[in-house]
Amino acid sequence: MLKHITAAVVMGLMLAGPVAAQTATTPGGRADRPKTLMAQRIRQGIRSGQLTRDEVAEIRQRLQAFRADVRRLRAAGPLTRGDRQGLRQEWRRISRLVFVKKHR
Repeated sequence: MLKHITAAVVMGLMLAGPVAAQTATTPGGRADRPKTLMAQRIRQGIRSGQLTRDEVAEIRQRLQAFRADVRRLRAAGPLTRGDRQGLRQEWRRISRLVFVKKHR
């Protein structure tokens, strides 16, 4: 009986190692994901012809203003709950703008 328990524990540890290695993320990986997905959506819209140059320029201008807001708020000190909520709302507006422009 002890052999079976030992074998089960050893097998469990052998399987847990690769799983733990696969799920490890970088500290900034989570925060970069929305930005990466937005860039992919914009590139896909350009490639497919769904977004014109003017539309892409408008979206990039909004993104640049968003990044400036983030820098300004972070320079003023820690982000408050209201700051984070406002930034989240603005990001959603930009995301919605991309959707609307691509599906027109």
